[in-house]
Formats: sequence, structure tokens, C-alpha cells
Amino acid sequence: MMWGRMEMKEKQLLQVMLSARGYELCDKAGEGATSQVYKIYEQASGQYFACKVSEKTEWLSPESELLKSLRHPLFPEWKDYWEEAGSGFLVMEFISGSSLEKCLDKIGKFTRKEALRVALALADGLGYLHERKTAVVYRDLKPENVILQPDGKVRLTDLGAAAVPCGWKAGTLGYAAPEMKLSGENTEERGKPVPASDIYSLGVVMHQMLTGCPPCKEGQELFPIRKYDQRISPGVEDIIWRCTRPCPEERIQGMRELMRELGAYYNRSKLQMARKEWKAMGKRKQRIVYEKNVWESDYGNDL
Repeated sequence: MMWGRMEMKEKQLLQVMLSARGYELCDKAGEGATSQVYKIYEQASGQYFACKVSEKTEWLSPESELLKSLRHPLFPEWKDYWEEAGSGFLVMEFISGSSLEKCLDKIGKFTRKEALRVALALADGLGYLHERKTAVVYRDLKPENVILQPDGKVRLTDLGAAAVPCGWKAGTLGYAAPEMKLSGENTEERGKPVPASDIYSLGVVMHQMLTGCPPCKEGQELFPIRKYDQRISPGVEDIIWRCTRPCPEERIQGMRELMRELGAYYNRSKLQMARKEWKAMGKRKQRIVYEKNVWESDYGNDL
């Protein structure tokens, strides 16, 4: 990401503050409404990290405390936090890869198998948050925050919304559940997020992965996914429909239950893929594999 002229002075000041702690500033990796994220290099370890900088320390400090307490592969690992010159600095694992948003922009939509694989990874991490002693609601699940790494791992970044008080505005229209009431002008008018709010958001993300269509405006229900593609299983359509019910009590109750239902269709997708690959091998190759299996079962590896 290129630096603007107005940012060069800030870059020099940032480099001075990072150098004092053993880091080198590499590049700007992204930015949000109240923060900027930089790629930095730690001289002592020879590793790259991400550094989130924000003047909203009342937001960034709780995010740091939350991230520091997490032990799950979906989320980045905490490295360090300090406050200096009126800003907070959160150093964490640098996650390489492409956002789900960029992937969808490039390929349009995912296969059922890949969409279910991503959804299962997200559900597992979100379930981990919900099952903490004090449940944590992520609140801002959207393709922009999901990273797909080159090795196939699924990661989730930006826990800022999960760490702020309930009355503060956090979330994204279209992905946020109705009960969050993002259109409220003040804290009294905004709703309270619950674990089922993340289930709603995950349902919207699954819908987008399978159809390639981003969500509509707040308050509008999603079209059934089979309206876009009749090849999608009615069962998967039903899961997404139950995730995105306007009333939290009508949704699938809990990420573990959602994982159980998604897992059944994911395993079925893998079996179907294996059958297709087997047929594609052709009769001749199938015969070779069959004879090899018979030989090994009869004689083992002793010959």
C-alpha cells in the first residue's frame, strides 16, 4: 500500500517510536475507521508482525487484553501492547494471505465443499469465543475480516468490535443481525448483541460464498440460495435460512450445533468429490489400483 504525501511525516515519527522498541516499519497493510495497520519487522527474532495503531486507546486497549487471552488457531497471536504519544500500539501475528472479500471478487463464488470448509473453521473459532467464562460476541463477521492463507488455513482478524461495550456502534450493515440495531443514533437506541448475532452473520457470509452476492440493506431478508443455483442442496439452504432468521430465538442454537449440521454436508461433499475423482481415473487406472490393493492385502509388504 502506497504512502500519501501527508502521511510521510507520520511515517517518520512512527518509525522512530517503533525503532526504540526494536521494530522496523515496512509498509502500511490496511486501515479502518479508527485505526491503521502496519507490517513491521522485529530485528531480534527476524519475524514480521502486524502493528495496529489507534488514538482510540479506549477501544484498542480492551482489544489487546482480549487477544492476549485467546488460544485458538483462528485468531492472530498477541505479541505486545503499549501507549505512547496519545496512541495505542497493538503488535500481533502478521497473517499473510487474501481476504475472503478479495477472493470472492476474483472468482465470484465458492464450491459447496470450500464454502462449508471455511464456514466450519469460522464456527469453531466463534464457538470458542461464545464458550468462554464470559461469552464474547465477535459482532463484525464479514468477508473483509476473514483471511484465507496460502496453506489453506482460515483466520479471522480485527477483534475490535468484540472488545468494545455493547452500547458502542460496532458491526457492518447487511452482515449485522437485526437485534444489533446499527441504525440507532445513540447508545440507548442500539441493541445488545448475543451469540446468536454471530450465527446470523455467519449465515450471511455462507450465503455470499455460495451465491457470490453480497447482502442487501439492513432489514431485508436474503433470497433462498437455490434461487441462484439449483444444484445447491436443499439441506444447506435450510441451514442458512435458520441461521438468518430475524428473531435470535428462531436461529440455530449454538455454534456447536451449527458445526454438527455443516459437518454432515461437508463430509458428504468430500465423498462426492472422491467418487468423481475415482470415475475420472478411468477403468484402466481403477483396475491397476484394485489389483495393487488386492496384492497388498494378500501379501503385505514382505515381498
